Amino acid sequence: MASGAAHDAIRNWLEANFTAATLYFENEDATPPDAGLDVRWVYVEIEGDEEDQASIGGGSADENIWRETGTIKAYVIVPVGEGVGAGNDLRDQLADALRGLQTGGVVCRRMSRVAGLSWEGNGNGNWWALPLVVEFYRDA
Repeated sequence: MASGAAHDAIRNWLEANFTAATLYFENEDATPPDAGLDVRWVYVEIEGDEEDQASIGGGSADENIWRETGTIKAYVIVPVGEGVGAGNDLRDQLADALRGLQTGGVVCRRMSRVAGLSWEGNGNGNWWALPLVVEFYRDA
């Protein structure tokens, strides 16, 4: 889990600015929307990786810059059998929105589009996930 500051900055930005699909976040009810085959939604995990000293000479350790790194894992979920076209379009929209994003001290960096996988969740195997992994850092 990322620090509260990083998690809140990313979540708040996504909720305010990414409206192309319904967003669900880790450890929340991710019951798939009940609609036809045109349903697409995004499940988001915001994970911390490490925190390390990023400057020297500030006196005590607390006076130096500490860099937190982590990842945003966003799974674009589409119905099984739909193909990946519409899901890829949505994943590309999300990647474009997060590319170079700076919000609340969080800076998004490198990203990768990961191969699709079956999404069990609460969907009983009726869903396919197209992951987007975005690395971020935050200096404190």
